[in-house]
Amino acid sequence: MDCDIVCNGSIKPLLAIDMADYTIAAVQDKGMNKEYLTYLGLDREKKYFNSGVMIINTKAWMARGVTEQFFIKIKDKKYTFPDQDCLNIILDDEVCFLEQEYNFIPKNKSTQKEPIFIHYAGQTKPWSISIEETGYNKNYIDMYRRSPWKDVPLEPPKKAFESYHYAKKLLRKKQLLLASWWLTVSTYQFISKKLRSKTV
Repeated sequence: MDCDIVCNGSIKPLLAIDMADYTIAAVQDKGMNKEYLTYLGLDREKKYFNSGVMIINTKAWMARGVTEQFFIKIKDKKYTFPDQDCLNIILDDEVCFLEQEYNFIPKNKSTQKEPIFIHYAGQTKPWSISIEETGYNKNYIDMYRRSPWKDVPLEPPKKAFESYHYAKKLLRKKQLLLASWWLTVSTYQFISKKLRSKTV
């Protein structure tokens, strides 16, 4: 399981899955580009899984030598999602596909059911102070505030867009001086990134 995931419900149904005929169980990534699947050498019409949440049949994994195959496959080409892409290639036809609520990515809005695992992939992580404490971000913040680490500060913005969103957040709270500071930081980060890209 990836580290940017929170559990939002019972995992009891997962314990009842018969994994005898499968190496892993995972959730389909429905947003994967079909052209990219062709680049990977995968069938465009087959399901591609997200590796953020996996149930692993360790006996089958060892018997298939998945780890060994992975370290060979990872050298083959340039991957967008290295570990996930390689596992999809190696484990083609060996996946038990789970319902979307077991790896729910908020930005994809992939299920109407109450999610069991909320996966904060493809977005600013909810432990950043720049995030809005609404929607599924609130699930994380509520857990954070009940946790033993509630006194550990959330992380400050690291990227230009994070600093910009934090400035807007502060502005809504009428904290004008801080908002101005973070807007300046955002501008500096943006210009610095542009300059670096031109020198590469």
